[in-house]
Amino acid sequence: MDTSFNPTGVNLARAPFPPADDSIAYLVGGKVDSGKQAARPIGYEEYNPIASSYASRTMLMSGIIIFVFIVYHLLHFTVQCSISI
Repeated sequence: MDTSFNPTGVNLARAPFPPADDSIAYLVGGKVDSGKQAARPIGYEEYNPIASSYASRTMLMSGIIIFVFIVYHLLHFTVQCSISI
């Protein structure tokens, strides 16, 4: 059985919920969303940072990215370890 497009191996022709039934999920999702809006008609307050800049809020992620970059290159050049991403 060719599973290149379906890695789960489930026979989609005999699935209990064929893809055509996605419209029911959209209708139910719309009903839930409208109920959610009716329950809280006033939205939450928007987050406006006053004392922090964009750079200070993203410093952790950029530090992790730079750290992984340095570790990858040190491994690549010193140990000759090939990591395929």
